[in-house]
Amino acid sequence: SGTTTNNPTELLASQSFESVLEHLKTEFEYVIFDAPPVLPVSDSCLVANKIDATVMAIQAEQTKTKSIKEAHKRLNNHNANVVGAVLTMAKPESMRYYGYRYEDYQYYGE
Repeated sequence: SGTTTNNPTELLASQSFESVLEHLKTEFEYVIFDAPPVLPVSDSCLVANKIDATVMAIQAEQTKTKSIKEAHKRLNNHNANVVGAVLTMAKPESMRYYGYRYEDYQYYGE
């Protein structure tokens, strides 16, 4: 929130941003940052380098494996602690696991 900047990278690399992060850590148990996609801009890598853990968001049936690997590589190159990934926009009815549909397991165990 606030005024916009012509150079967000400069803002994220600033001491002011570091101070905000340190203050947030003292006030809250968890702080979640939603950052832009890794490949088109470097902002996410700069933020990921300064926080405790990073979770990659991967769009189901859209994000290519090559793009996932490249994004992960860039985050690692910035010393980000990538702890996992979340699959977004998944449609269970179209998902397959070893030839079985997700729906085949829906009532398993009942």
